[in-house]
Amino acid sequence: MLRVLLVDDEPFILRGMKELIDWEDEGFEIVGSAADGEEALLFLQNHDADLILSDIKMPIMDGLELLRKLRISEKYRDIYFIILSGYADFQYAQEAIKYACNDYILKPVEKEKLVQALRKVRGLKNIELEKERETKKLENAYLSRSEEHTSELQSRSDLVCRLLLEK
Repeated sequence: MLRVLLVDDEPFILRGMKELIDWEDEGFEIVGSAADGEEALLFLQNHDADLILSDIKMPIMDGLELLRKLRISEKYRDIYFIILSGYADFQYAQEAIKYACNDYILKPVEKEKLVQALRKVRGLKNIELEKERETKKLENAYLSRSEEHTSELQSRSDLVCRLLLEK
């Protein structure tokens, strides 16, 4: 299950997002919600999230600023991010793309578009996990080969020592 943090300053939007789809059926779990970017960052200090769905315009810290802060953070830079916006302004979309936003969905959020964006994120996460498994497999193969080589060198060294001692 991928863990989701919902971020929006409008409580009825948060409630609607929670009820719009069957999150569990899509492989996601809502782990929390926040009213703005600052609250989201505080939440992340004590909780893990794989994906943030955030409104773009909020008081205190907007969604773009939250995205910027996540991307420059070593700890949070790999969190997937989807912006929910009532603005079709291309400048907002450009800014979101600049900071590697995974999707940009216009409000009112349509169920099909949200599901499509979530499946895209899940696909990206599956690719990431597969790469990690392949890397681990290669590391293990390398270490195994190194151990075999070290063992072989030790055996040869022992043989040379025995031959020298016999002389």
